[in-house]
Amino acid sequence: MKNKIKSIIIGKSTSIPAQAVVEVKTEFGEHCLWEIKGLKEGVVLEGRFNPLNKAFDFSFNGQDAMLWIGQNGRLVSLGEGQEHKYMMLGRLFSDCKYFLRNPYERHLYFPSIARHMKEMRQYWLELNIKPEWLSYKQIGRLEHKMNRMKTKLDRQFKKDRENEQKH
Repeated sequence: MKNKIKSIIIGKSTSIPAQAVVEVKTEFGEHCLWEIKGLKEGVVLEGRFNPLNKAFDFSFNGQDAMLWIGQNGRLVSLGEGQEHKYMMLGRLFSDCKYFLRNPYERHLYFPSIARHMKEMRQYWLELNIKPEWLSYKQIGRLEHKMNRMKTKLDRQFKKDRENEQKH
């Protein structure tokens, strides 16, 4: 399991089922598309995406072909359940940002910081294509920051209660 996690984090991944739409964005992309006879812009294709080199492999009219995502293609689907995982990760990340302004665990989707961050890590690891807006390392930094804030708040609360009891 450790090696699998390590390979995912450093980017050693295989191709994944996906859908892409033909969409020329560069001159190079136009030239590559010209080589695939009969394929036009706007066509949605089923195939496999390799996140390392951004190649989308597919079959068209009985021949193997490839699009370059960002050059002559755009991903429209990343496989079963991926959209939900992205949305949940985004929701959990938003909860963390809110927590940093209002540090109360009841604002989190899960009942504790530890559980919340565990679930974030799990969603992140399950994504076929990692989000540009959040790295695995950032999740750890965020957890550390949130725990520091909670500890500071707990100490302040304890101190306030002691002062109340004295009076």
